[in-house]
Amino acid sequence: MRRLIATILSLPWRLVLDHLGRRPRIFPGARIHGGRWIRIGDDAWIDGGAMIRARPGKVTIGDLCELHAFSRIDAGGGWVRVGDRCSVNPFTILSGHGGLTIGNDVRIASHCVLLTTEHVHGDATRPIGAQGVESRPTTICDDVWIGTHAVILAGVTVGRGSVVAAGAVVTRDVPPGSVVGGVPARVMRARAGS
Repeated sequence: MRRLIATILSLPWRLVLDHLGRRPRIFPGARIHGGRWIRIGDDAWIDGGAMIRARPGKVTIGDLCELHAFSRIDAGGGWVRVGDRCSVNPFTILSGHGGLTIGNDVRIASHCVLLTTEHVHGDATRPIGAQGVESRPTTICDDVWIGTHAVILAGVTVGRGSVVAAGAVVTRDVPPGSVVGGVPARVMRARAGS
């Protein structure tokens, strides 16, 4: 309702969000739903076509973050917390139903999916859609690079300073300073200096 009123009266985003930092750049066509549950830090960049949906749930975006066109953040009743100096590139989906925490200086390439839920499917006599979902928090630590088309499944922690190769499907925790790749992802090597 606050967003509708703001749109009708052409009020600034500052009046419809829980918190809006200094010097934000929110471009025409950005879709922001559930404004009073959204916090956006200083110098944030949100392209037209990007979508943030917080209700129900909470979304926090840190300082100097970039959400590029057609990226999507959906709290889904949980939360998504994005640290400072992060980039979320086009067509990437961040799902927060079970709680998604992203540290500082994280780079997420285009077409990535970060999940916090999985469908329950143990009973073959019932439709999968009728068996519900299992939620588990997912954590991406500081200084991580996630390559294009990577998928991070629910409950995974990607350790500080790690690299997730393009197209990887991460099904278990990634040790700090590792380079992982493949389906399912495996540690390929440690980063130099780790």
